Amino acid sequence: MRKPLTKEAKDRKNARERKRRFELGPQEKAHVASVSKAWRTGRSDEQKQKDRAKRRKKHESMPPEERQKENDRKRAQQALKTEDQRRQDMCNRCEERANRKKIPINLTLDHINAIWPKDNQCPALGVLLERGTKHVKRCSPTIDKLNPALGYVIGNVAIVSHLANAVMQDATPTQVMAVASWFKNQVDDWE
Repeated sequence: MRKPLTKEAKDRKNARERKRRFELGPQEKAHVASVSKAWRTGRSDEQKQKDRAKRRKKHESMPPEERQKENDRKRAQQALKTEDQRRQDMCNRCEERANRKKIPINLTLDHINAIWPKDNQCPALGVLLERGTKHVKRCSPTIDKLNPALGYVIGNVAIVSHLANAVMQDATPTQVMAVASWFKNQVDDWE
């Protein structure tokens, strides 16, 4: 008959088991990623809204100190991301918006990297593209649809600053130019 394990031996055995359970190989990681993506995209809008409401309620019920800790932890995670990871996040957010608005998308990280301005400046306004640490800044990089009706497809997107994207939001170039000429006339009247 075997001797019963001591408390230390049980703890070591449990630690080994936990470690083995949570260490995934490359194939298992890929499988988990594909399953979680399929799960996220397969949920109905109603389910997504319920989940958002639940997360919001949990966040609002936290004491202010805990909420601040949680926000700081998320900011620290964002700060550790590489530029490629941040660009992939931009691509993922475009995919989420495209699915929600039911518009076409075929962007990849390679395409985002190919159209990224070489001098890291906004082609519309000429400002340096910089990411905000806490919030989106006016000079934060964004993906703009040149023709909103075509969606996020290769050849129809550009990397511009948040301010330039806000100016062009859903307007056509003709509409933007009309507003610009009107605004110029207004400013000329001031002088």
